[in-house]
Amino acid sequence: MVEAEHQHLMVLNRKLDDVHHKFILDCSKANIGPTLTFMVLKEILGGFELVGCTVGDIRNASRYIKAYAQGFDVQMVLDDMAKKGMSEAFTYHYEVNATNQLVALFWCDGLMKMNYHMFGDIVAFDSTYNTNRYCMIFTPFTGKDNHGRPVTFAAGLVYNDKTGAFAWLFKHFVECMGVAPKMIVTDQDLGMRSANEEVLVGTRHRWCMWHIMHKLATKVPNRLLRDEDFKKEFNVCVWSDLLKPDEFEEVWNGVVERHGLEDVDWFNTLYDYRQFWIPRNSRTKLDYHDATALPILATALPFEKHASTLYTDSCSRKYKKKLLRVIPDVSCLVFHLQIRNNVKKIPDKYCESRWMKTPLAKAVHGQFDDALPTRSIVDDRKTISNKGISMFYGFLQRFETDIDVLRAFVGGVEELGNSLQAGTPTTFASEKR
Repeated sequence: MVEAEHQHLMVLNRKLDDVHHKFILDCSKANIGPTLTFMVLKEILGGFELVGCTVGDIRNASRYIKAYAQGFDVQMVLDDMAKKGMSEAFTYHYEVNATNQLVALFWCDGLMKMNYHMFGDIVAFDSTYNTNRYCMIFTPFTGKDNHGRPVTFAAGLVYNDKTGAFAWLFKHFVECMGVAPKMIVTDQDLGMRSANEEVLVGTRHRWCMWHIMHKLATKVPNRLLRDEDFKKEFNVCVWSDLLKPDEFEEVWNGVVERHGLEDVDWFNTLYDYRQFWIPRNSRTKLDYHDATALPILATALPFEKHASTLYTDSCSRKYKKKLLRVIPDVSCLVFHLQIRNNVKKIPDKYCESRWMKTPLAKAVHGQFDDALPTRSIVDDRKTISNKGISMFYGFLQRFETDIDVLRAFVGGVEELGNSLQAGTPTTFASEKR
């Protein structure tokens, strides 16, 4: 009774199987909505009539998955961490309150631990971000690697920003890593400051310059925010890494007196801060560039060529900029001596730096156990699963021009799948859901 071109739209012929659900879930993780998910499926499967469902079916499935997960999502996260915790590389801790609600969570995997021991001399601790649904505070521990890129050391979720919550995180961070950082950079939160003093006793504490500058508008009159002379003096003072503490105080007091800011509560000194960001480390691509690309040198000086073989490309570029600035007037004593004395190599005492190329970099917190895996069993399972999907689609594209080979391939996959399933227990409906 229904035209052939419309039959795929009938409820009887529309079905979301396990492959559909897996694909919808993967797309939602990549922040791809139902409409785009449907369009991608159409391209992969070869037409609207072959998708096996409509956009509405996909939208309903996405809504069902979210509704089913709501209320169980915390337990799902903890279950996933328990699986990853089977590997000694993965560490996690959590706490619940009297009503069995999650109030604190800390986690760190093998890659994070390796990054910390290599580059964790300075750690930034941030509490800027909150989760949407449960209003818990996301607290990453971050730093910078030898390429100057952001790298994550650990992360946590806490219910409030009190001293006890931050102290709990700091305690587990130190226990996990085995050694406290030399310096920690935070915002001006009093609870965070107290937790630092309580747990990180030997660690130097500094405030983040981003937060300092962000709060400047609340500290000074509007007329000064539009005063270019004030902004120039302020930036020269607080952004300089050349001023010693007593020199900073002298310059800072001059700025305060000239602009009538003696009554402003600046809440401690402002020197020696750094800004950090949050993403996962992406060092592999930069390591590849360091190993394969030929650097462009600013001069023909032998010591610059030697430096390019030791330090990362990002570090060498900063070195090159400084070199180009000082060569015309040779105003920098170090470069002046290197040029005049025909120094051809970087002295050995400068060849043990965290900014060196990764194979040459030394751990800032002592040696890291290379035998400790940086991946978990769950990660390996996901990798093999993705490889299987990629392999299947690869063969599918190769065989699609020959219908007989395509039938043989699909039949062979089905036969192998049935034989493997025959050796496993039957899946109950609740487990399948």
